[in-house]
Amino acid sequence: TARRYTSDRTQAKLSRWLTLSRAFDAWDRFDHARADRLLGAAPDGLAEYRTFLSVLQGHRGHGFELVEDLLRNAERRAAQSHYDDAVGRLYRAIELTAQVWLRERHRIDTSCVDLERVPETQRDKLFQLRDRQNKAIKVGLLTAWDLIAAFPDDPLGVQFLPRRAKLLQFLSHRNNSLLAHGIRPVSESDYRSQVEFVENFLTDAIERAIDTLQARRIVTLPQFPTSFD
Repeated sequence: TARRYTSDRTQAKLSRWLTLSRAFDAWDRFDHARADRLLGAAPDGLAEYRTFLSVLQGHRGHGFELVEDLLRNAERRAAQSHYDDAVGRLYRAIELTAQVWLRERHRIDTSCVDLERVPETQRDKLFQLRDRQNKAIKVGLLTAWDLIAAFPDDPLGVQFLPRRAKLLQFLSHRNNSLLAHGIRPVSESDYRSQVEFVENFLTDAIERAIDTLQARRIVTLPQFPTSFD
């Protein structure tokens, strides 16, 4: 009986580990719905992660949770020595921060910019980006951040301007990488030279945004667990 009890207990533990492993694998691929289902099916499904997933899937938080998810994902890619992938995640996190802020603070959609909503100093420049066919004005990462900085006393623009040159350095590394526009893979030293700047820049931006928007942080996303015991 004791042996059977031990076997049943071991089987239950292994089943839980397998379910959690599948959940975090899905999350690692940004399949948040599947990750949430699997965590919900596991006994003691790590409540803080499910809370964060609920926000990612639409429950109102501060709006920048996906940026934080990208940063944690970049950390995991770097830990696996996949530095091109890690830099790609950092790039997307910087871009997404600008997109969310412009939408929430200034009601500007970076995929279709309304010139009436932007400062006059930027209108001629942005008009030149208009698509010839559908007339939509789309802006990329750097233009989005420059647009933010064009709004007088914008809290994210204020913190961006003195860091613009450093951001250009990061973009140069990213654009020359094998998975972007170049032929040179990102080395560990390339990644290490940029990651602290990006993380500090975005952490500062998110905290300023939360304060300005009077939003609320429901939960802070920890890195994925290394053990399920």
